[in-house]
Amino acid sequence: MKDSNLSYVDWVELMFLSTYGKKPLSVNEITRVSRQSRYDTVAYALKKIRQLLMVTNQKLPTDYVSELFLVEPDSENQSNSIDRPNLPKSLFIHISKSKKKGNDKIHFSLNLMDKKALITKLETGINKLPKIFPIVNTESTDKIVKLSVMWEKKLKENFIKNVKGTYHNISLIYLKGMLAEYAFKYNYRKENRDKLMVFLDLIAKSLGQNSA
Repeated sequence: MKDSNLSYVDWVELMFLSTYGKKPLSVNEITRVSRQSRYDTVAYALKKIRQLLMVTNQKLPTDYVSELFLVEPDSENQSNSIDRPNLPKSLFIHISKSKKKGNDKIHFSLNLMDKKALITKLETGINKLPKIFPIVNTESTDKIVKLSVMWEKKLKENFIKNVKGTYHNISLIYLKGMLAEYAFKYNYRKENRDKLMVFLDLIAKSLGQNSA
């Protein structure tokens, strides 16, 4: 990738570790098991990989949008704990329906309050982050519908289980990248191929569309 001294083999290894398994790996874990020795190098590479995941996820068509509440509206203390490390109170989930049962695909966007807070943070002296995590228009004209109770419960529990034990504090600046990784693993959980190959195929298709 551009702006990097990492070799092709290094990038493939880091992309494999980023897309492997159900739970995300922290930067420390990836640094420990990869050929890399510098935390900053792995952290920057992971941000770039998540940026690509965001791009591929956002190309999915949206059939409808729903609001996923991670913290109950009447509970003020749940959003910052060991189990819920500074999670937002809610997220918008964009759903792409599939003809096959259980194959619906998703991607996330921030609620309006968090989006405004993120833009404010990026406008107050943080220079490089907009290039890594570009702000896209997450406001949707799609009708907001309510998820089924069972699906909402599963998504919420699985998401919290994913971040528990991996992230101690989730900043809004990095939340979109983390959500992109979660959505990718959810969307292709039933894929027989290795997730790395799925990811590389999606990148190739995305670049092909952009160059057309």
